[in-house]
Amino acid sequence: MALYLSEDWHAQALTLAGAILPERRGASARLLVQVIDGAESAKYHQVIVDGRISEQGAGEPVGEPAAVVLSIQRADAVALQRGDLDVNVALMQGRVKVAGDMGGVLAIVPVTSSREYAELQLALSAVTEFD
Repeated sequence: MALYLSEDWHAQALTLAGAILPERRGASARLLVQVIDGAESAKYHQVIVDGRISEQGAGEPVGEPAAVVLSIQRADAVALQRGDLDVNVALMQGRVKVAGDMGGVLAIVPVTSSREYAELQLALSAVTEFD
């Protein structure tokens, strides 16, 4: 089990994503995710290239800055991870706030709407400890 948002969790996410997500040409974005939980807030980055997660880890991305910043309350982030909340629904409901290049968000919708992405979320949730 990996503690949610720990380095081990990010490593698990990369490994599982590599095994589950197919290539989707053009579905690319550099993301910074802010999980908001009062004093315990955390940031992590994710780089998606052609539908595959090529980089993920704590803090800001190395090199080029994130083009999209997503902010979400911790309870909603956990619900997303567990599969209890769909990311696209959360975006439409304003539960995920977007700053920066909205085109980057739209580019990865084919990824986040896919059966494989739902499978990834469930597989990662199964090895995640949410404190």
